[in-house]
Amino acid sequence: MGLAVGDALGSPIEFEERDSYLPITQMRAGGPFNLEAGQWTDDTSLAMCMGKSLIELGAFDAGDIIRRFHQWFRNGYMSATGHCFDIGNTTKAALLRYEETGALFSGSPDDPATNGSLMRLAPVPLFFYDDLGKTIFYSGESSRITHAPKECIDACLGLALLIHKALAGFSKEEVLHYQKDELNICPEIENILLGSYRNKSRDEISAKGLASTCLEAALWSFYQTDNFNDGVLLAVNLGEDSDTTGAVYGQLAGAFYGHKNIRSDFIEQLWDKELLVSLALDLFNPYFYSGENPTVDLIVINPDDEVLMITRSRNSKACPGMLAFPGGFIDSKAKKGQSWVNGVETPREAALRELAEETNLQLDSKTELIPVGIYSGNNRDPRDSDYSWSKTYAFLFRMAREDYDKQKKHIVGLDDAEKAQWIKADELQAMKLAFDHNLILQDARKLI
Repeated sequence: MGLAVGDALGSPIEFEERDSYLPITQMRAGGPFNLEAGQWTDDTSLAMCMGKSLIELGAFDAGDIIRRFHQWFRNGYMSATGHCFDIGNTTKAALLRYEETGALFSGSPDDPATNGSLMRLAPVPLFFYDDLGKTIFYSGESSRITHAPKECIDACLGLALLIHKALAGFSKEEVLHYQKDELNICPEIENILLGSYRNKSRDEISAKGLASTCLEAALWSFYQTDNFNDGVLLAVNLGEDSDTTGAVYGQLAGAFYGHKNIRSDFIEQLWDKELLVSLALDLFNPYFYSGENPTVDLIVINPDDEVLMITRSRNSKACPGMLAFPGGFIDSKAKKGQSWVNGVETPREAALRELAEETNLQLDSKTELIPVGIYSGNNRDPRDSDYSWSKTYAFLFRMAREDYDKQKKHIVGLDDAEKAQWIKADELQAMKLAFDHNLILQDARKLI
């Protein structure tokens, strides 16, 4: 959704020299292709082609993807207007090669290193979210279909890594933190991921159509702002290749800030928004897979290095009478295949709610939680059936002295917790805890 919003906002000023136009503040009609307000261009069309392929085949198939790209090129498949009205030179050259040779990977390493594969990337990190290795590999493969220069491929690898971290719930600084050689990429793209954009002024940021400059412009816009809407307007108003700068920014910012934090008028005016939402839901559902029983755990540590633990009720079906972290199930009003944009909690939201329900410890909804890891395995919860795969999202929170002093008297065991108590972390490490909490505690203490 962020990709399409950025694309549609930027399209009216595509190809315009920076600041030679009335700044974009809302969806606007017009531009070089005389589009209606909210209509999107090739960025979104090609992303939808790739997304539909992933969903319908349940796998990455370069042959199916390039055939859909070609259908868009020749017949307007997945176009906002019913025909192909905007196509980059590198994409066009690759699709003409495909017509001539039938090669599934028709990009040439000798082509200009443009941004046409970066702009459509989002479906891959969404679809392969559960496997970072596949996310990175297939992001590169998705580029090679039409864009084979190393800078293009590596820009896709870098953006995929950042989107993955954003989807996993990391803070902005964690999302943007990149360690040298974390990916096997060229120096130009690695320099950008290491933060070349951080100290640049607007005048030093290029919004032309190269993969490298586009990635830098999108990250600069993301870094400079603290919400989706200011950032997307900052990105598209860089001008020149405005729709693609907006689309690349929108992919990362949409993953980070979430659908509900995109301006409602941007969403409402978006062309074919119902189709886009349906596509997004089918591509990505990180909490509810078939047969899965998703839960959360929250490791709360006070200033005295004590961990907040509950003693589970002796009537509990799962680990009765055992010590456990506060936590429980992620609530959902909808299962996979239904609309859950406004009907499912994120793991962070569930962790804070379960903490309050089991211990009466109230943390602000904006509280920063540190992701510890995702733990999964067959029958992790004894209530699961033989066919269930449990997944637990674990978070760490260290309480400040002031917050601890205010709330310590109010902490009590509630719901299915007979008792809530603080136990020294060193002592707790030697105890037998419920589920796989010993491992989670060990991992959490590494982060302190």
